[in-house]
Amino acid sequence: MARVRAVGGLRLVTTRGKSRGSVEYTLFHPREPRVVGFQIVRPRFLYLIDRRPLFVPLSEVRLGTERLDARNDRLATGGKAARRLGFGWESTIIWEGMPVRTLSGNSAGAVWDVQFDDAEGNVTAVVLSEGMTADMAVGRRTIEGRHVRGFRDDAIIIEDVVDGTQLSGGTAAVAGRSAAVAKKAATDTAIKAVAAGKATAKMAGETEIGRKALGAWKGLVRGVKDAMKEHEES
Repeated sequence: MARVRAVGGLRLVTTRGKSRGSVEYTLFHPREPRVVGFQIVRPRFLYLIDRRPLFVPLSEVRLGTERLDARNDRLATGGKAARRLGFGWESTIIWEGMPVRTLSGNSAGAVWDVQFDDAEGNVTAVVLSEGMTADMAVGRRTIEGRHVRGFRDDAIIIEDVVDGTQLSGGTAAVAGRSAAVAKKAATDTAIKAVAAGKATAKMAGETEIGRKALGAWKGLVRGVKDAMKEHEES
């Protein structure tokens, strides 16, 4: 099994031991809950000129703890990879940071990490975050892969299983307090915290859905800032 957060930054190494670059994003199927490949940032040409990133299918590499090893001398990338998969890299999804909703339409937070089968790419678990303060207080929830439906309508869709999952980590678990009490404390202090980070809720490439997802994230950040301002003025 592999994790998205652990794969980020790993070098892609050819069969001859040459580095082709490093993983910038783990890319998911446009709708299904499975990893299809990686976006690789290549070294600058002559250390000066940026080069277009590579889209490398999961089937072309072996995942290790310290690097990705190419399976063949010639990698199937770009158009060749797109023809093999049946879609282009610009249609793939970056799950990390994406909003998560249940089938009932309720918000379940955002994707913090994803565990997947490194051979087939199938999602085996998704770790949900409800923000920095809530994570520190009560921890994060892990949703089993069998309850994850995939990407739809600018969000990752899961079944209505959030209430039945356990929280892991967080000061509440260490102190032995109930999740309900800790979550109330987290809610009361959340608007005082600086929780706006780099927006990663977007598609790979400049697609319409990508712009919508990024806009939704920016809207959330503006909402947090407005709440902070209203709280300070009251």
